[in-house]
Amino acid sequence: NANFINAKIDMEKGEGLMLAKEYNVQAYPTFLFIDGDGVLVHTSLGYMSASELIIAGETALNPRKNVKGLSEQYAANPLDDEITLKYINSLISIDSPELLEVGKNYLKRQKNWFSMQNEDLIVSMIQMEDSTIRNYILNNWETYLANKQNFSLTFQEYFPYKIASFEIFFNIDNYKTDDAFKTLTSKIKITKEDKSYNA
Repeated sequence: NANFINAKIDMEKGEGLMLAKEYNVQAYPTFLFIDGDGVLVHTSLGYMSASELIIAGETALNPRKNVKGLSEQYAANPLDDEITLKYINSLISIDSPELLEVGKNYLKRQKNWFSMQNEDLIVSMIQMEDSTIRNYILNNWETYLANKQNFSLTFQEYFPYKIASFEIFFNIDNYKTDDAFKTLTSKIKITKEDKSYNA
């Protein structure tokens, strides 16, 4: 291969333990694209077919598309929404903890968070322990309803259950009483019996 030297490493023993910590490996398989100086250039998560692996390699070689390049573009232009969204999508794809800070800074600049371009960001941030996006959504539920046609049908179908289940999961003490649970779930029109509640 003219572009890569390939190595398969068990990240759960030997030197793999140190590498997993250094490069924040959280799931398997993880494909790390590292330059000659040991700098992480790009990451891809999960099983990939041969064609998908080729695309990942091509992305890793492209400084306008790989995670390192997008990070540098974002650092130079933190208020550019187009660049920020590209960087956000790359952070989502590698399940990076940096997403929370970058996502919150981006959303602060948006007059309306409920747009299709923010769909993946909203879904990802709902699952984080930070309550910023869950509070915004619950406090602006009518705005979401007025804008939900901007989202994909899949998002519209599962979003209410996701927001409720994660809100309760992270704030269980607030929803131990039936009245508190009813207040939340009546707002988003779901019940404990709804089969999609824990989807």
